[in-house]
Amino acid sequence: DAYRFTLPELVDPYVNDILVIPNSSGLAPYKFFATQNGLSRLEANNLANPAEARIWSNWTTAEFTTIPDTIGGFTALEFEPASGSNDNTPYLWIGTESGAVARCRLVSFHPASCVIWNGCGAGGHTQIGRFPDTPILDIEYIANEEIWVGSFGDGIAVYDPDGPGDQWTEVQGGQGIPNAFVTSILDDYENTRVWIGTGDDSNDSVLATCDYSVANCSYWDEGDTIDPASGIAQLPKGNITSIYWVRDGFTDTDDYIYFSLSPLSTTPNSGGLSRCLRPCTDDTSFELLDTSSFETNHFKDVVASIRFLYGAPDSGTNAGY
Repeated sequence: DAYRFTLPELVDPYVNDILVIPNSSGLAPYKFFATQNGLSRLEANNLANPAEARIWSNWTTAEFTTIPDTIGGFTALEFEPASGSNDNTPYLWIGTESGAVARCRLVSFHPASCVIWNGCGAGGHTQIGRFPDTPILDIEYIANEEIWVGSFGDGIAVYDPDGPGDQWTEVQGGQGIPNAFVTSILDDYENTRVWIGTGDDSNDSVLATCDYSVANCSYWDEGDTIDPASGIAQLPKGNITSIYWVRDGFTDTDDYIYFSLSPLSTTPNSGGLSRCLRPCTDDTSFELLDTSSFETNHFKDVVASIRFLYGAPDSGTNAGY
């Protein structure tokens, strides 16, 4: 079954990101929706049961700041689980199109509980000189309890709850990551590596995998793999839009990391889908996937996001889609 949510359930019909709070968190079964005009939250255990209550809550961007224009639309969401570094308090992170980032307590959630950072100090909020003032495209919680924030033009801002001073450091293009247009971040915590996707439409994507210090990175450009001399084109031309890890043990398939790419406006037949077999350490672990069956009108190569649908518990199989 499919479920369509729009106004008045959502605070705005333009949804940029969705976050499902994991059952293991001990919190209520929350689903958060980042929209162009604020944040929506759905509380429901089983959407397949029409008799179950669905409780919606909405907060506009104006409730997060005294000057709404300094926030803009909400673009990215992430869950920070309770840990020793945050006084055993779970948090919700929100990225915005203005470059501001909010960290909000999830228990008894309200915008008043949020701490907001931005790069310009507007709206009476904390100014961080090493913080993005361009749109936030992705936020990732890392297993070492850091938060990595990817932006469209200002690289990555790293939040360390145990760090000195303002707790933020900046990683710009050329400082480990390929360039400053960071579109997607994924923590491969089993290998203590972070995957970083980049791209700004004017340049081909560069994919990087780095250790947690960003001091040791490997790169893939379009047409190349770890060994640039190989010439094996296993990462298509395009902008990386999403990176997703289909974990071994949840499916009957192998352990893959998938990369989706949108086409470059100046390059015909760009965009598509690629994957590598973890730990992705040699040329043969990468492969291009056929996206011809995706065709809807003429947009078959516009792959914007990847998610995995695991097999139903009563299906007798771990197969997924």
